[in-house]
Amino acid sequence: AYSMLAPFATAFSGNVDSSFNMISHSTGYTSQTYDDLMEAIYFLPYYSQLSAADYNSFMIYESAEAFEAVLNTVKGIYDSYGIDPTNTKTIAESQAWLLHAAEAQLMADMPVIPVAFNLNATITGDGLKKVDSDLYNAYKLTSVTLKNWEDYVEDFEKIYSRKAPKNK
Repeated sequence: AYSMLAPFATAFSGNVDSSFNMISHSTGYTSQTYDDLMEAIYFLPYYSQLSAADYNSFMIYESAEAFEAVLNTVKGIYDSYGIDPTNTKTIAESQAWLLHAAEAQLMADMPVIPVAFNLNATITGDGLKKVDSDLYNAYKLTSVTLKNWEDYVEDFEKIYSRKAPKNK
C-alpha cells in the first residue's frame, strides 16, 4: 500500500526540490495533511533513533530546524493516533493504521485518482540506435540514429503533400 500511496505525497513524488532542475514523477496533488501522514509512516521504523542533527541524511531538508519541524509534526501524528514509535512490536500495525488514514485523506480530496501515470510508450526496431534515458526515464533523443531515415521522410512528404479532398 505504501508504494502506491507515497507518490502522491510531495516528499516522495520525485518533485521535491526545484534546485536540482529535474522534472520527475510528480502527481500534482498537494495536501499538507497527507504529506505529514506519509512522512509519519516513512519515519516510524526509526523515528526514536532520529534527531534534528540527522537532517543531512535526508536530501530534501534544507536545515536542522526544517527537519526538526518535520519530526515534531510526525510526533504529533503519533500522539494523535496513540502510536508509540519506540515499540518495535507494533510498528507494522501502526503503519497500517496510518496508511488507512492517508488513503482516507486522499479519497476525500481526490475521489478520482490516476493509478497509472508517467508512462512512456515507445516503438523500437532494429534500425533505431542510440536511444538513451536518464534516471527518471526521460528519453534523450539527441544521438538517435535511424537506418534509412530518408525513406521515412519521402513517405511523410508523399502522405502530407496530397491535397485534402473537398467536402461536397
